[in-house]
Amino acid sequence: MNNKTKIPSEEDFTRAKQRMRERSEKESLFKTAILAKLSGKQPCHDIWVWVSDNECTVSYIFPTDSDLKKNETKEIVQAVETSAQNQGIENVVIEYHSHEYVMKEYNGNYDKYFR
Repeated sequence: MNNKTKIPSEEDFTRAKQRMRERSEKESLFKTAILAKLSGKQPCHDIWVWVSDNECTVSYIFPTDSDLKKNETKEIVQAVETSAQNQGIENVVIEYHSHEYVMKEYNGNYDKYFR
């Protein structure tokens, strides 16, 4: 039986906090780069970015359900791919969502929606 404690040390917490800060900064820079590459014609409510060890997920949120259904995503894909290359990010997954849907089904609670 292993008697070694499983409680993280202060060093473990420090490393984890630093890694979280770095990941958050990378997500923020990636989001900013994507937004800078999109034209003003492309309807966009928000973009959420999650970076993990294996991949990055970009959740592109259209304002309405009809925007989601009728819009070409070619410009979005190009903006994401170009920004990913410039940031040194590989394995990007793009998901499309509607703010209108989140409002109707989750009362605007994105934390609940993305779970």
